[in-house]
Amino acid sequence: MDVPITVVHRELPGVRLVTNIRFNSEVEARDFIMSISKRGLPRSVSLLKPYLETILPEGHRFTGTIGEITIGPTFSIRKFPPQPLTLEELILRGTLKPSAAAYLWLIAELKGFIMISGPMSSGKTTLLSAIASKLPTYSKIVTIEDTPELRLPHPHWIRMFTREGEDEKSRIGMFDLVKLAVRYRPDYIIVGEVRGEEVHALFQASALGHGMLTTFHASTPEELLIRLTNPPLNVNVGNLQLLSSVVFMTIRNGRRSVISIVEPVVNNGTIEFRNVLTSTGDIDIERSIKLKMLSKAYGINIIEEITRREDLLRKGNDDYEIEEITLSKE
Repeated sequence: MDVPITVVHRELPGVRLVTNIRFNSEVEARDFIMSISKRGLPRSVSLLKPYLETILPEGHRFTGTIGEITIGPTFSIRKFPPQPLTLEELILRGTLKPSAAAYLWLIAELKGFIMISGPMSSGKTTLLSAIASKLPTYSKIVTIEDTPELRLPHPHWIRMFTREGEDEKSRIGMFDLVKLAVRYRPDYIIVGEVRGEEVHALFQASALGHGMLTTFHASTPEELLIRLTNPPLNVNVGNLQLLSSVVFMTIRNGRRSVISIVEPVVNNGTIEFRNVLTSTGDIDIERSIKLKMLSKAYGINIIEEITRREDLLRKGNDDYEIEEITLSKE
């Protein structure tokens, strides 16, 4: 093998750096992948199943093949920071503005349904984890993932993972786990990425009053609507009203950022998405239907609450301790 290993640094996303590290042969590369398979979760690789997805003991994500379905062995390692990035750190990095972070914090805490959408490597899971870390510490949270990536500082946190199987009976998918999660009576259900029939269970769980957080692959509201309402997902257009907010992220010139936050609005029987971000990336409170609904339902002054959370996020960036705000529905 005469192909060098390449690296994408988190400070230079989208830029592939060529290293001087090479494997001497395909056998050496295959042995490396086989040894990695023994270190991760109990997901083996063999000629029968020549690919592997696993999490290493350090928390890094490993994907690889030993050939058969690729020309020679291949692998990819996604390293994650020791501690997940917080909303305060994302604000400092320019991913989103304090008012947008305060808006998402409030919507999530009051058990809204937030979907974070965008292309691959745009920072969806990072933002999802940052929002989830702001949920009340006393709440019960169930996370559902194909491969464990999320890390939350909550004592009442239940982690669920899908399981592959040789046949349908032994396979445990997202849909099965979302239905199971509801029976745990959680305050919040978080799905790492929704892409199949589990989306219907998510909307039903949201209708039952569970807070929902998930990610999705779509770059625009139009693409989101097409993907959700057509095969294989086939979500009823009326159910889209259960979405509180959809956050769209992108990666430009190596920088990940929130480009819009939209809310579904019914207009003459059709769903439209209203952008609640201004041109500067701040929340336009007057345009937000969901904030008005929360104000009425919980009897709170939305402007004061968003401002207070903005101040807390800014203080957090000044190394002040962030106090927890709890709201109870009257």
